[in-house]
Parts: sequence; structure tokens; C-alpha cells
Amino acid sequence: MAIKRGLYWFYNDLRLHDNALLSKAAREVTSLHCVFFPELKTQFERRFLPVEINNDAKQHFLMQSVGELNQSLRQIGQVLHKLEADSLGKHRSS
Repeated sequence: MAIKRGLYWFYNDLRLHDNALLSKAAREVTSLHCVFFPELKTQFERRFLPVEINNDAKQHFLMQSVGELNQSLRQIGQVLHKLEADSLGKHRSS
């Protein structure tokens, strides 16, 4: 039997309990890879979109939410891969 792999990209919606797309992906593949990009912007977005205010409380909440998501995924046998993208062509994995 061939291994059917899938990729689920967490971007803005970090819910696990009522995430219909995630449930569907988990049912349809043998191996599901869950990925989180905290901020993925193209060169166009970085240049022309308004500058975001660096908010420490927002960042803390986001990282706390990602940690809780990772724990929940581990309980169902999944791992959350966190990637930081400097641009579309470069990335760092953590």
C-alpha cells in the first residue's frame, strides 16, 4: 500500500477541535504534516502593505497558542513544524 502524504498549513486559524479541513485531511492521508508559518510575506507585501505595530503581548499570545496547538496535535499523534520565512525562497525550521 502506498503512503499518501498530506500537508496542513496553520496560518491564522489555530483551532484544532472544530477544524473541518484538518479533520478531512487527517482522514484522507496516511501521513499528515502540520506546518505553522508565523509570518509569510512576499516582497510585495513587505514593501507596500502598512507596517505592522510590533506588539509584545500579541506575539506572546501567538506563541502561547502555537505551543498549546502543538501539545494538542501531539495527543493525536501529530507534530507541528514551525517555520520562519525570511522570504519565499528562504526558510528556517524550528
